[in-house]
Amino acid sequence: MFMFGEVEINCLRFCIPFWFYTRKKAKIDSTKNDPRTPPGAKKILKTEGKWVSKSVSFSNNCISTMEELPSVISQLLAYPSELTWLDLSFNRISSILPVLFPNVHFQLFSDFPNLYILYLHGNELSSESDLKHLSDIRSLRNLTLHGNKICELEREKVLCRLPQLKKLDFTTITSKERQNAEIWIKLNSKK
Repeated sequence: MFMFGEVEINCLRFCIPFWFYTRKKAKIDSTKNDPRTPPGAKKILKTEGKWVSKSVSFSNNCISTMEELPSVISQLLAYPSELTWLDLSFNRISSILPVLFPNVHFQLFSDFPNLYILYLHGNELSSESDLKHLSDIRSLRNLTLHGNKICELEREKVLCRLPQLKKLDFTTITSKERQNAEIWIKLNSKK
């Protein structure tokens, strides 16, 4: 885990993320890894045994399920509801839905009302129903999905499901794309 301090980005205050590397583990476990501080960096702030950060990266691991994510982030962060940036890229996540109860409406991100940026690129997401669960994140403005099977969906379809987005796959959403998404909705709602 690394944290380098605070930075001002687009009028939002973000702490530079600390990286949580589980190596070849398929589960997220906050109790097994201590943070590593790079040479010359300030020590990671901690309060009451939890880290003070608004940004967490679990990228480049072998994580296959997100079921334990709220619990792990609550164990890691002093203020989990302040999480604004979450990087789950380059894992093996195949669904946002829980594996055990796929028919239950599951609000995975309800504990993170300030989540502004979510990186899910380079995973194995393939179901359009995962977009429904992402639409529950009202504060989400920046999302990455490229490198997933779900990316075969038309960009307009993703924008229809997630109208609050400002960026998709690191690209700013244009007014023309929003117009195309509205047309796409009209054309496909008649079917």
